[in-house]
Amino acid sequence: MNPKYRKSLPQLSSKYLFLSDGGIETTLIFKKGLDLPQFASFPILYIENGEEILKEVYVAYVRVAMKHKTGIVLETPTWRASSSWVQKLGYPAEKVGEISKDSVKLLSKIRDEYENASTPIIISGNLGPLSDAYKSGESNSVEFAMKEYHDQIKGFSESGADMVSIVTVSNTNEAIAATKLAMKFDLPIMVSFSVETDGKLLNGKSVKEAIQQVDGDTESYVAYYGINCAHPIHFIQNVREMDLDT
Repeated sequence: MNPKYRKSLPQLSSKYLFLSDGGIETTLIFKKGLDLPQFASFPILYIENGEEILKEVYVAYVRVAMKHKTGIVLETPTWRASSSWVQKLGYPAEKVGEISKDSVKLLSKIRDEYENASTPIIISGNLGPLSDAYKSGESNSVEFAMKEYHDQIKGFSESGADMVSIVTVSNTNEAIAATKLAMKFDLPIMVSFSVETDGKLLNGKSVKEAIQQVDGDTESYVAYYGINCAHPIHFIQNVREMDLDT
């Protein structure tokens, strides 16, 4: 499967804001009534009518983008599909790459059906934290995290994802590891941090410090950064005061 936008992400050059999906796991639990052990959504791919359930969730976001004639980034349902998480859920580690490929295949079908000139659909291979997103996992080294994410990112590379992302991450080592692997497999990457009510990561770093650390260790490879799962009142002032040129 050939990637469509890997060499030129349209959200980086568009004059319009792009949408993204959001709350896939929350939607599956509270709106679809599904049980998600370990808050993992990828197992839905393998249940009866699972692809149709996921498609319905994603298409709802796509329709909003189409209504407003703007693009959208769809994230694969793989936030909990790194090696250790997959094994905790009873799957063999060897299945990680297959899960990546199956999830991209699902989103590719949605793109084939719904994309038009005013609504480009970018497929992003989604990575999540290796520990609880709201408990510090700073003990995880870059080397350990690279082993955890390797097969997942390799699968995204081979399956035609346009990019990868690591979201709700508070461990800069994990962000660095994912970025190094994205470099290895020639994939653009977005890094999105999770912050506390003081606007800082769990390890006490400011968003600016976290970005500088990741950029410094990865030749400024990250395509763009974000913040997710945090209320704007908790970080907007910090963002306004940032000067990344210093």
